[in-house]
Amino acid sequence: MLSSSQHINRLLYCRCFQKITKECEKTKADFASFERKDIKLREDLKHEKGKEKKLDATIAKVQIIYFACLSKSHISLRLIRFW
Repeated sequence: MLSSSQHINRLLYCRCFQKITKECEKTKADFASFERKDIKLREDLKHEKGKEKKLDATIAKVQIIYFACLSKSHISLRLIRFW
């Protein structure tokens, strides 16, 4: 048989254990949410870098075509600068 002080100690222990368990579960859920956000942001960053790379390649192609057309048409660069 438990004495009243032992009984109170067990109740306190159980309450503390339950509180710690709830805090641990909340922390796990918060971390999982943070991890999902982190993964999404990393994927978004990869996507944006890929888009930037494609845009740079397109700009380079357009510049090549522009200067090729410019050299064929014999238009002076002075006129182009004023446009």
